[in-house]
Amino acid sequence: MVTDPSGRRYFVPGVWPGDIGVFQPSATVGRYGRARLVERITSSPDRVAPVCPHLGFTTGMCGGCPWMIASCPSQAAEKERQIRHQLNRSGLLLPHVRIAPLMVSPKVFGYRNRAQFKTDGRLLGYVSPGTRTIAPISACPVLDAPCRDLLSRLLGTLPNPAWVPPKGYDWQYIDIDSDTRLDSLIMNRRRLFRQGNTDQNRRMQAWLFDQLKKRVPSGPVLELFAGSGNFTQILATQAIHPVLAVEAAGAAMDALTEKQLPGVRTLRADIYKKRTWEGIWSALPDPCVLVMDPPRQGFGAIKHFLTRYPRIHTLIYFSCCLPSFCRDAAFITRAGFDLQRVQPIDLFPHTPHVELMTVFHARS
Repeated sequence: MVTDPSGRRYFVPGVWPGDIGVFQPSATVGRYGRARLVERITSSPDRVAPVCPHLGFTTGMCGGCPWMIASCPSQAAEKERQIRHQLNRSGLLLPHVRIAPLMVSPKVFGYRNRAQFKTDGRLLGYVSPGTRTIAPISACPVLDAPCRDLLSRLLGTLPNPAWVPPKGYDWQYIDIDSDTRLDSLIMNRRRLFRQGNTDQNRRMQAWLFDQLKKRVPSGPVLELFAGSGNFTQILATQAIHPVLAVEAAGAAMDALTEKQLPGVRTLRADIYKKRTWEGIWSALPDPCVLVMDPPRQGFGAIKHFLTRYPRIHTLIYFSCCLPSFCRDAAFITRAGFDLQRVQPIDLFPHTPHVELMTVFHARS
């Protein structure tokens, strides 16, 4: 973000706080606009040379790790600044709210356990930001060892006529994770969702376990957006009260059910469709704790969903999108809860992405 002499602010890829340069505006809407860097006159003291040779901000280059131009401490500081800024402007940064320091990733390279590649049968890589152009890669330093090895094997099959997209399509996609084998690869099929940083996911699970120890559930637990059971297995360890895990995706629900977690019942329901709510309310009419880990869009109808659950005393919300969380948190506070704790965690170094682990308590 840069500011011109008139005060208008511009989003500019490839710059960092402290950079001074010449910028060319490309579009403006109200007080904001977009621009490109023409010349960098002075570099930020936090700027570093990116490790990845494919990083760039023009067509044909990969922009998947745009913050790789900055030192890791400055990345962490910027994420913490953005969190406080968003919470403050949303009216959530109240004196009683405890915001813990960002949990930084122990690995800043070799941490990512999943990826999606695009291929036209000739090239394989990611997508240049804002385009429909494949950014070809020969390696990816943020991938973990199994994914890097599979990437190398995939590149070794090029050119691959079987991967040429059908007429009218720019590419086919290949979803991989740390468990994918080349001989079992299926094009254009999404794999089960998993948190993309294995080490940080363990810390998220440990954090949830600690929250349950601090305030032991006094009754049943409801989990929304349960996925394949990443957090459900932690809820099952409390083993005092029953857990209802709700998930919409059939494959994820099948994987969760197969775990046969003690004290856990599963229910397949699309929480975004209000007609499913009666089924959830009937299946678990009196939960005391709600745990939710929605996708980026959050759960904007949370206030209305909570109207049938007056006994909930603790709401634990995992968020992967700060703006969606701030919107939902405002609804949750209007429903009679106070935000108590915010624990940011960095799953994806070198990107603007940050996740929040938060606790709300019902007002007495």
